[in-house]
Amino acid sequence: MAPQLDSLRVFIVVEVTFVLSLIISRLVRTRIVLRLARKNNPLVKNYLSESFRIAFQAQYGLSIHLLIILGFFVFSTITHPLFNRLLVLLIPQIILILLIFMEGIRLRILDKKLYREEWLPVVTETGDVTGRVAKSVTKDMKNKFMHPVVRVALIFKGRIYLKERDQSRLLDPGMLDYPFEKYMQYNHDIEEAVRNSIGSESKNSDIPVRFLLKYIFENENTKRLVFLYVSEIVDEITFNSLNLTGGKLWTETQIEDNIGNNIFSECFELEFEYLKNTVLLSYHLKNTDS
Repeated sequence: MAPQLDSLRVFIVVEVTFVLSLIISRLVRTRIVLRLARKNNPLVKNYLSESFRIAFQAQYGLSIHLLIILGFFVFSTITHPLFNRLLVLLIPQIILILLIFMEGIRLRILDKKLYREEWLPVVTETGDVTGRVAKSVTKDMKNKFMHPVVRVALIFKGRIYLKERDQSRLLDPGMLDYPFEKYMQYNHDIEEAVRNSIGSESKNSDIPVRFLLKYIFENENTKRLVFLYVSEIVDEITFNSLNLTGGKLWTETQIEDNIGNNIFSECFELEFEYLKNTVLLSYHLKNTDS
């Protein structure tokens, strides 16, 4: 019987030592992270944070186990050897297995979430890609990173089609704007992004488009490298094939009468003057000549 009790006591001493080491590591974790991640590598910081998180969960679980053992030996009169072994040896194993099981479930959920995640390229003012970040993450970081966005102005016989922006939009929800706007995805080219923006809102993405200009838009909520395209349609059949709903065609005069009245999106008001003096002017001149 004595060797059995000694082995249990040794196990308890080892468990106490392990918990104390976890407590000490928690107290100095900031220094450890700074020492091992001096190069500001986000991957290293993430790995360290995950390791500490799992270690602290083990600390909490084993600390509760030690409290149960302390309470049992202080207040209980049960001295059966089998019960002692179950209490000292089996419970911590169950705790660690549960932690592993819960971590596996968490990683599986995270993996599914990342699979569905939209990854946006981080770009410079010249358009060079320097990295990527999840869309759900960058929305909470406001304008820390700049992402490319494609916008397509839809013009039918000299009138611009506008509809209310979805309420889920980060920028100007509910304001009038083009129906076609989309973040460019990581590893997608610009033409693919343009077609995706059209295809997500209409049933015909095979319409003529051409590039107009590139500019930087920034406010307190977002920072974007905007690529503005235009699709000029003169054929009514082609326009109707888009099956657009919820918007209408605006004439140049109607837009000018409402500029600055908190009706249109910020980007549209910035772009309208350019459209007016290029695309719309060209359309009017062609129709005047004819």
